[in-house]
Amino acid sequence: MITTDMLLTAAKPFGLPIVAIDDIEADARSLNRTRRDNPTTQFLWVVKPCGSVLFPIGKGVNPHFVTFCFEASHQAFLIKNDDIFPIETEEAEQLSCKLPFDVTGIRYQETLVRKVTQLLSHACVHSSALAECSLDENSSWKSWQRWFEDLNHPVMAAFMSLCIQRSIELTEAN
Repeated sequence: MITTDMLLTAAKPFGLPIVAIDDIEADARSLNRTRRDNPTTQFLWVVKPCGSVLFPIGKGVNPHFVTFCFEASHQAFLIKNDDIFPIETEEAEQLSCKLPFDVTGIRYQETLVRKVTQLLSHACVHSSALAECSLDENSSWKSWQRWFEDLNHPVMAAFMSLCIQRSIELTEAN
């Protein structure tokens, strides 16, 4: 379990955050709540002078949200299990582009559909301050792909393209 004190201890050597320390308390709560359901979830945590932001890795978060947090003084961390590691900005950018899961290893159409449907039901995948999403997890994958393209969400647009292709392959194999 990650505590507020653990997060503060990790951020302290970098002199961050300067204000909005209560963000860290909220991050610890969010992290532990998410881990109750998904204990292996890793997080990218960005601490800035004005607070902190927590992103689940490989859950479809738009990488532009992550890079928007990078300003002159910031520090990114990888939170894995109960460990908090400072990482370079470049590594944080790479982690923000991690696909939700490997579709090529899926052997059954039902498994692919279940995993994609579950992913699309999470708010972090389709939340945006710029556009309201009228789609739901049962909308066509092509509609989702177009929506992600229109939203400039390259990771999920590419991921949906891979899912569509894999679905075709699995259908043709049967």
